[in-house]
Amino acid sequence: MPKIRKKQACIRKIYTVDYFPNCTHIHLQASPSINVLGGPVPMTLTATLFEPSFVDLIAAVEHATELSEQCRRHWVCSLRQLAKWLDRPVEVIPARWQAVRFSIGQLHHARVGVTAKTLSNPQI
Repeated sequence: MPKIRKKQACIRKIYTVDYFPNCTHIHLQASPSINVLGGPVPMTLTATLFEPSFVDLIAAVEHATELSEQCRRHWVCSLRQLAKWLDRPVEVIPARWQAVRFSIGQLHHARVGVTAKTLSNPQI
């Protein structure tokens, strides 16, 4: 039975790049094919969420009668501290864990100016 393909000793011969651009075009203005509106769109001063925010969560924790006073104070302080570390107002941070999980996971203790133990301390 004849061999259909030769076995290559080096994979460099299998994968090659055949096209190299010889020049690139840099334009100082937008392309005419891109629709550009008159100017920048200003953002509103207050963002509106369509779900509960940290403000609602703080209010719910403060009014929770089944929690001890010490636990309520600790959770409220932790929520405010997380908002400060995320550098966002509590009104625009969603209270849903999946919405903030990645941002909180990206926090580094050196960047927020605390020790690693303090960063791992807020247990909400």
